[in-house]
Amino acid sequence: GQKGFSANDARTLADSWLIQGDFLLVEINGCFDLVVGNPPYVRQELIPDVLMALYRARYQTIYDRADLYVPFLERSLSLLAPGGQLGAICADRWMKNRYGGRLRALVAEHFHLKVYVDMVDTPAFQSAVIAYPAITVIARGQGSATRVAYRPEISPDVLTQLAFLLTAELLPPELTAMHTLTDLALGQEPWLLEARFSGFSPMLAQAFYRWYAFPMSNTVSTRTICCKLALDSASDTALRATQIAFNQAATYCASVAWEQKITNKNKLHPIVYGATRANYGLGAQLACCARDKAAESVRAVRAAPEKTDRKTGARIPQTCPTFRDDSAIRYDVRTYRLMRLDQVSLYTMRGRVVGQMELGDFQRRTLYDRSWKIGGAELIRRENVWYLHITQTKADPPPDEPTGFLGVDLGIVNLATDSDGVT
Repeated sequence: GQKGFSANDARTLADSWLIQGDFLLVEINGCFDLVVGNPPYVRQELIPDVLMALYRARYQTIYDRADLYVPFLERSLSLLAPGGQLGAICADRWMKNRYGGRLRALVAEHFHLKVYVDMVDTPAFQSAVIAYPAITVIARGQGSATRVAYRPEISPDVLTQLAFLLTAELLPPELTAMHTLTDLALGQEPWLLEARFSGFSPMLAQAFYRWYAFPMSNTVSTRTICCKLALDSASDTALRATQIAFNQAATYCASVAWEQKITNKNKLHPIVYGATRANYGLGAQLACCARDKAAESVRAVRAAPEKTDRKTGARIPQTCPTFRDDSAIRYDVRTYRLMRLDQVSLYTMRGRVVGQMELGDFQRRTLYDRSWKIGGAELIRRENVWYLHITQTKADPPPDEPTGFLGVDLGIVNLATDSDGVT
């Protein structure tokens, strides 16, 4: 027969072992050899201010717009005994984004990243979520080697083999699905595990950092400027034909992504690119823009919470997004270009057309502000008038760290007072 505890002993142990409370605030005595978890994904804006202030006072890793899983990882690490290990599945953004800098520094100084399994674009959870998941094993103390695996197939056989290889002393030399990295220089800067796993040289890894990791580690502000366009009849006709073809192509891409459960544009690209160009007559870059629009829409629908019918309580099934023929055309920096004298060049199926932007003082001042970088644009048509919505981005300044707190009592007439009680 099976060995184990009796039902009564199991209940007694559960009653004495299990603790119900706020993991970030509840008292937990002792240290542990193993800590395993799936920290919650909660944005700061959804946490009450009073509770957030308590978290900030206790956890040094809460910085900038850090998600709640960041202090969860810090608390879990603090509970490890010497040589203890934390195994967690959660978003990998803390390894790359600016808000994860303090947690990266903490791990680099006192711990060792033993295992990193990239789970992005794999069905890591039963329901579809957009969480950039990764499995990490972090041990207390210093170490020299990190096992790295990249987006494994989610099947019993593959995962069983993966678990064996993650703990094996040596890896077969012909193995390509997993690497052992031994010279990682991890610190507060974004971690370049993807670059190292792909076999990049140190020079290429630095280029990867400049073009990929560094932009991700710095937040930006985005603004949109709406510009009315004046076009001749030939240009209007060309844009109308392009608008229809573009949105039909985007609908096709969305249907393929929906059927094959793809939300990543790069994974979708080889499946739809050829058919998009051949069947809808779009140029290479505009076909990519249609693909991007479709992938983002499918991802948004998949990530949306389930809806239920108010009367019956029945679940309302999600449906594949589609686009009307008169929906927006998406342009990137390769398919449109700002010109002198407030003109803009737009790609169409019949070649490029030039439109005159009718700008007011505010639009002209903001559009030509060189401190902002020109990005993509959306071209829409309302009541036979074309409008180009141009995006601009600018790096955010470093956030100011608070040096004190201002109390606000909404229950009295004096809305705010300083520490001396003076309004």
